[in-house]
Amino acid sequence: MDEEWIINKEYCQEALQKFSQEQKEVIVRMANDFEKSIEEQLADKIKILVFRPGQSPEVRAIPNTLKALQSVVGGYIEVIHLEDGLLLVCDEEGKLKGYPPNRRVGRDVICGTFFICRSDGDEFMSATDEDLKSLC
Repeated sequence: MDEEWIINKEYCQEALQKFSQEQKEVIVRMANDFEKSIEEQLADKIKILVFRPGQSPEVRAIPNTLKALQSVVGGYIEVIHLEDGLLLVCDEEGKLKGYPPNRRVGRDVICGTFFICRSDGDEFMSATDEDLKSLC
């Protein structure tokens, strides 16, 4: 796939040489807008409630991507199913990494940052406004 992009990029650069500077700027702006639009569509955002050790919960909207989920918790994610269809997502190695204790969940203590969201079975989904009110 990278080779196709390089070939297409080179072809586009050659094609741009045939246009005036003003036309080039319009084409480049349109291409950048299109790329940004595609990225936004591919990275739908979800609303989560983030719990950091020693801090009040914070509502955030993040891209619904593995990279973004891992970024919030600081590592590989572990999903814990809670009541009412809620999910707790934390770093699966939080205790091993020596993260500070955060909250007690059942008989366990979650260490490090975690967040709460929902799931439709296959995908993570936003926490509802009711979830956010009841958990804050």
